Amino acid sequence: MLLQLLLSFSQASSFQELNQCPANYEPGDYNMLFLSTMYAASQCLKYGAKPGIGPIRGTNEFTIHGLWPNFNASKYPSECNSSYPFNMKEIEDLPNLKRNWVSNVNPDEVFYTHEWSKHGTCATDLLPTIRDYFTKTLELHEGLNLQEIFRRAGFEPSSTKQYQKKAVAAALKAALGVDVLLECFTVNKKHMLSGVDVIFDHKADFPLINPGADYVRRYASRCSASFYLPPIPDECYRD
Repeated sequence: MLLQLLLSFSQASSFQELNQCPANYEPGDYNMLFLSTMYAASQCLKYGAKPGIGPIRGTNEFTIHGLWPNFNASKYPSECNSSYPFNMKEIEDLPNLKRNWVSNVNPDEVFYTHEWSKHGTCATDLLPTIRDYFTKTLELHEGLNLQEIFRRAGFEPSSTKQYQKKAVAAALKAALGVDVLLECFTVNKKHMLSGVDVIFDHKADFPLINPGADYVRRYASRCSASFYLPPIPDECYRD
């Protein structure tokens, strides 16, 4: 009986992994692009400051995690072309790369390599080169202008003031025209925003679209009714 249970668990786990990250997909096998952002202050507070890693002075408070081809909240293509490895030289001169797309855990190049290999290679139907992928992701992120939306709505970074989830979500929808997905985590007993995610349609002009019901369900409990927007601590800056 124990062996049977273990085999059943193993099969269930394997199915879940395949469902979340299917193999043998080709570039273009997806129906949406998921742009995930990170709130820089919360990320640093969670993972800790590290020399040479993290935001630079003047960075956007919302930085890029990645642009991910997706099918739905639990299924996405991955690593679609191992024959096109990441090359930092293709993007090292991109304006504002270091202000908008930074790692909080590893050196940036390690982060970029992961995002390109896992996700970017699956979007080459629309963004055929490494430079195309990173350029468009930066453009989409800057077009959101999340930091300005928060400022205009009165949501200023604060270590002492909490903001209502409904109010933040409403302000973002009013500015962007679509619903967004909010992510949070708790650090030192403080529940804080960790990121804002949006979805673009799989089209050449990248229109924003509302998340499906599966995403809404998955994200419903990721943030409590209120949370903090901490300022970036001085020790978190890499320079």
